[in-house]
Amino acid sequence: MNKKRLALLALALVVVGLGLFIRHKAKGGDPFWIAAGWLLTAVVVLRVGLALRRGLKLFRAQTAAEGVTLQGIDKLTTSAMPPWMRSYYTIEKKVYGGFWRALTRKPLAAAPGFTVANGPRGTLVRVGLLLGIAVLLCAPSGFGHLVPETRLGLLAGVLYYGPVLYALVWVIGMRRVLRESAHRVTADAVELDLGVRASATVAAARIVRCGALLVPLAQYRAMHQIDSNQVWTVAPLEKANVLISLDAVAALETVWFGYPKTVNTQHIALYVDEPHAFVDALSALIPAGADERGMQNCMDFGPALHI
Repeated sequence: MNKKRLALLALALVVVGLGLFIRHKAKGGDPFWIAAGWLLTAVVVLRVGLALRRGLKLFRAQTAAEGVTLQGIDKLTTSAMPPWMRSYYTIEKKVYGGFWRALTRKPLAAAPGFTVANGPRGTLVRVGLLLGIAVLLCAPSGFGHLVPETRLGLLAGVLYYGPVLYALVWVIGMRRVLRESAHRVTADAVELDLGVRASATVAAARIVRCGALLVPLAQYRAMHQIDSNQVWTVAPLEKANVLISLDAVAALETVWFGYPKTVNTQHIALYVDEPHAFVDALSALIPAGADERGMQNCMDFGPALHI
């Protein structure tokens, strides 16, 4: 949904609200607002009715072809959503699934490849977030007597605990999905997978050099005069320990938290639990002579990179 449609929707809701207020509360209200309220109310009801009719038609077609299944209902639900909501819904399903597998202690089914979830900083951040959520969950017990035992107090409790519990589900769910994800090196590409955070595919033919970083990324960029805009960092919560250089600036089609995003970059900095094994596997894909082709763009990696 673009900004224009959002603005029109907000305006419609405001006018409908004003029209309803004038019709029911004001005496001798302005006929213009009353008419506008009734008109826009009718438009909203009509749009909802058409959406329900379209959904019912899709549901009947789906059930006639495949029967009533959870997968079919989920498919219909996803197809009926606008693109921005569809992406969030897809990510949320992954998070909920990861949370449920962690809650029920399902055996970890790690993806084949090079894992990315065992870094030290990510563990510290996750523990800090869980401690913060625990404090927020326990905090109301100290002033619970100040909240009246009424519907208003119940609403206040829901508004407070709801977002906190939602954050807890996301922290645990994202962590579980990340533990089940891994970067993969295939015959002709590198598939980057960071769970619900990001994913991308880089053609091996575009890679001219890769190596394990022995110094912080910022220091390496300063040593070799690489602009930060030329480096795409794919290492959330961790320090990048691998650098991949392409033959030129490339437009990578990536997915960031479920939403497609084009990234223009020549260097990719990422974190891998076993950087040297990842570099060895990726180096085998680099075509012969690629290093010479990339010298003008990559320069000499020097002591900062282990090749």
